[in-house]
Amino acid sequence: MTLRLGILAAIACMLLALAGVTAWVLERSFFPRLVDNELDLTEHNVQLVKVLFDTTLGPQATKTRNLANWDLVWDFINDPEKERAQMDENFSDTFISGEGFIALAVVAENGRVMFDRYHYLRDERYGDFPPQLLQQCRPGGAFYPAQSDAVLNKLCSIDSNLYYVSSHPVTPHTHSAAANGRLI
Repeated sequence: MTLRLGILAAIACMLLALAGVTAWVLERSFFPRLVDNELDLTEHNVQLVKVLFDTTLGPQATKTRNLANWDLVWDFINDPEKERAQMDENFSDTFISGEGFIALAVVAENGRVMFDRYHYLRDERYGDFPPQLLQQCRPGGAFYPAQSDAVLNKLCSIDSNLYYVSSHPVTPHTHSAAANGRLI
């Protein structure tokens, strides 16, 4: 019985040694390739994000700037009652989605949200901004820079959602007056 126990112990020791050598070999050869593959994948994803910015989000910033310099938006902030119908017509749900926007807000310098539309993608409906986003559109929020003439184009994470935000000062197309609000 002792001989049999000794042979079993020797076999167990050899199996443990073999498992240890196998783990060591895998760690030295296989796992670095996994790490290299992860780094390659991360670098690839960074390149994809850069392409996304250049091809999709860059033009969105240009569209936002052009809309912020539209006299209708400037006039609407100054006299919302007079321009309301034209704003609703020109910034319809069809226009917002057709231009590739998910949301659009016009905010006066005093922080009053003059116009806001948000496309809820999950249930394909339009409505007002979610409160946590609307809060970011007011002065002091992440989408409203302290300098009235500052342009903001950035990625933001709010409530585990990633947003590309383009925020521009609203001025007349001639730039003959200071900004009276922001188009976000």
